Amino acid sequence: NNLSKFSFDEEELRKHFSQETIEKAKELLQKLLNDEEKAKLVRMKSKNTVLAGLFYVASALTKERKTQKEIAEIFKTSETSIRNTYTLFI
Repeated sequence: NNLSKFSFDEEELRKHFSQETIEKAKELLQKLLNDEEKAKLVRMKSKNTVLAGLFYVASALTKERKTQKEIAEIFKTSETSIRNTYTLFI
């Protein structure tokens, strides 16, 4: 399963994100993994970096605005990592 490396604990993430944002993140991740070229790029990145970029875009699309700093803290990664990754999801 392509998603296994990027699985996440929905219950834990509900503390930070709406269910709508979590569902949008799943949709975006599946779309990315179906694009072989983008999937190769994302597989080289750390799980937390990918999830941070993913949830940054998902939260923006669902109008649940969170700053890069907030998301970096949730996923224990850097704002720079988010900036270098989120474009894969748009």
